[in-house]
Amino acid sequence: MAVFDADKDISPGIVVSVPFFGGILALMMIGVLMKKVRASPRGEGPQLFIADQISEGAIAFLKTEYKYLVPFVVVCAAFIVGILEGQSGSPVDYSEKKGGWQTTVCFLSGVLVRVGRLDGHEDCDGN
Repeated sequence: MAVFDADKDISPGIVVSVPFFGGILALMMIGVLMKKVRASPRGEGPQLFIADQISEGAIAFLKTEYKYLVPFVVVCAAFIVGILEGQSGSPVDYSEKKGGWQTTVCFLSGVLVRVGRLDGHEDCDGN
């Protein structure tokens, strides 16, 4: 005996809304925490020198990392399109689309969100 009927109780809107609102909540928490980090004092004397050295090193690392990451992302995106679009039929019953380009756009948008913070200051301010 099931507690709920999956076909009637769980709609696509409910399934999509949970991660959507979770993402909105996470972005709000990022804003609160970044405001708190930026409002705190950076320190004084040698502590500032060390913090600047850490920040410079982290930024150099991120730039090098992304230089190697770009070809990897391009290969992964091509692989996603190739695998999904190369299928003989649609993976779902309710659509004729194979989903290769849609999945690749989602993948690349996630990459761009992360790479959009290439300056690295958000990653280094807490040090």
